[in-house]
Amino acid sequence: MAKGKLNKKTVMAKSKGNKKTALLIYCTQEEAEKIRLAAKRERRTITGFVMNAVMSRFVIEGRIQERKQAIAKEIVGASSRDISDDIFLQSRQDSVKS
Repeated sequence: MAKGKLNKKTVMAKSKGNKKTALLIYCTQEEAEKIRLAAKRERRTITGFVMNAVMSRFVIEGRIQERKQAIAKEIVGASSRDISDDIFLQSRQDSVKS
């Protein structure tokens, strides 16, 4: 397989038991090797490594979202609405006036 091409069977983590699902990761062979090495370095299974990375990302994204909402409340004086709601409403009002 040429360098950089996808190999859908490169990294596959299967779970055991009835209530779990298999996770298939599409990546290049080089990316798969990086995942394997990083998991080995952390003494985790590939599944454990990937799940830890995903869950960490969720935490980070949650914090970013909270900060965005706090900034929006300060700037716009928004109540519980998201700033995108305020922008959408403003653009609709502008289009009605035209």
